[in-house]
Amino acid sequence: MRAYNKYGEGLFTSAVSVNTSQPPDQPAAPTLEVVGAHVKISWARPFRNHREVLGYQILIATNAISGTEFIERKALCDGDAQAAVMYCLVGMHDLRTAPFGLAYDTLVRAKVLARNERGWSAESAANTVGARI
Repeated sequence: MRAYNKYGEGLFTSAVSVNTSQPPDQPAAPTLEVVGAHVKISWARPFRNHREVLGYQILIATNAISGTEFIERKALCDGDAQAAVMYCLVGMHDLRTAPFGLAYDTLVRAKVLARNERGWSAESAANTVGARI
């Protein structure tokens, strides 16, 4: 860019690079419901911030002795593989055994993160209602 006035044109400024897109917005808390012997974890696509959402990370709460910890187990719920349908089914048996160790009548809690080519979103809040073991 350069300025112009009654004396003529000025010098060009230095080149500047601008990145107009950002990582996706923070997703909403996922929805969990019982479907047979499974827990269905579903999520909504957040605002993508001008780049396509490429995948998700699904974190499920454990009943750790040191307190609740949210971990990813792609073998149970692969957010990248399920990006098109935006849900996965996790067996209740898997949630009752290690590393989750959820007891009967415990609320299953999960969080979601979304990513695009600019990076990862902030993690969603955990659900406060929904499926129980």
